[in-house]
Amino acid sequence: MIGALIHRLRTGAAFLTYLAEHTDVIMHESNTSVTRPLPLWPYSASDNVNRSRNSEPDKMAINLCMSFVDYPWRFVAVPRPEVQLRLHQSLAHGGPPALAMLGTMDQEDRSALLAARPVFQWHARHEDLYVGQRSAARVLLLRGEQDAYRGFFRLLTEEHIPFAVSETIAGSAYDLVIAPSGAPAELEPFVRGGGRLLVAGAVEPAFPVRPVIARRPHTQGSWRIHGHDSFPSLEDTNLLFLDGEYLELLPLERPLLTLVPPAMFGPPEKVWVDKVETEIPGLAISDLGEGRVAWIPWNVGGLYYRHKLAGTRGSGRGRDRPPPSRRPAVEDERASPGRDHGDEAAPAGPDPRPPRERERARRHRLLRADRDARHRRRPGRGLHPGPSHGARRGARGHALGRAGPLHPAEAGSVRSRGAGGALKPVG
Repeated sequence: MIGALIHRLRTGAAFLTYLAEHTDVIMHESNTSVTRPLPLWPYSASDNVNRSRNSEPDKMAINLCMSFVDYPWRFVAVPRPEVQLRLHQSLAHGGPPALAMLGTMDQEDRSALLAARPVFQWHARHEDLYVGQRSAARVLLLRGEQDAYRGFFRLLTEEHIPFAVSETIAGSAYDLVIAPSGAPAELEPFVRGGGRLLVAGAVEPAFPVRPVIARRPHTQGSWRIHGHDSFPSLEDTNLLFLDGEYLELLPLERPLLTLVPPAMFGPPEKVWVDKVETEIPGLAISDLGEGRVAWIPWNVGGLYYRHKLAGTRGSGRGRDRPPPSRRPAVEDERASPGRDHGDEAAPAGPDPRPPRERERARRHRLLRADRDARHRRRPGRGLHPGPSHGARRGARGHALGRAGPLHPAEAGSVRSRGAGGALKPVG
């Protein structure tokens, strides 16, 4: 009723709220809260704008970069790189830059304004290039369960593969559709017509792909890789990590992945003495009509997100990687402890530990820093010189791509080049 009233009284006015229905523009926010857990979701703006523009292609999407840390600190700004990261991601996906703050331009903390100014100036100088854009991506990622969805989002982004995100089935315009949490029935015509579909997760597709024998509970096992020619990025890897439930599929004649169930992990001299190799497939590829379906019946996207990129020490960038941000994740309301790079599980906010424990942890960090410094002074011994174990592992590549994690504070506007956007001017 309000929208109809506005349009009747002033036809050229836009009706904007946070609703997707009945409005002229879809509004989102990139914000933070001290009660949300780490890791920080670095692609909040890309996620919001990409998903909105492709789910509702007839509407503009505006993502507000909220300048303040949380409600109790309305005039304390988030770090400058975070502001620029969000604004550049919005531009990369065809949305306008939008900075939200309270009061006048005479802010108590002017850092957010100073960070946003060059982005707005860039947009003003190149306004003609940012009008009438549409996505040129040939890969579609469907919205799904959060860990799996965000895992694929990061995978595609950091491998620099242009992709579109949608909450609706619009597969006919794409070469490949990725369904991170099972495939809906609406995708069957797309595949039968010649499309390619990648299904992931322990959710059976709504149309026949491969018979399921049983649903297996949470399993901490491995997947054996067969035929490394099919996995060029895994030439130095024989096993993949499995931590979760999976669907046991009907055996294949030549499986590319097979299950290695849990086995003895200690004592060291008896590790894997009871190991069993199975023929249970971890990947099924099937022809369907003129198209093809690849089904990974376990949460590979969530694996990538949680264990490869979620602030794991030594993953990809080695010891000179900056410490993870203490600011919490975006769009995640779960309450859980934060994490500090020097502590195994430090709560977010003030340190609740007794003074003696705090002092012990501080001395431990100082001793560790001194040990590392001594290793650096003695070439050929210990960790230095040469890349760390994490850096060597990152250089070889991993199960789903070679790109290592990039801390938001390093990113600045760099993210806009690889934030999953593939836009071209039209008209």
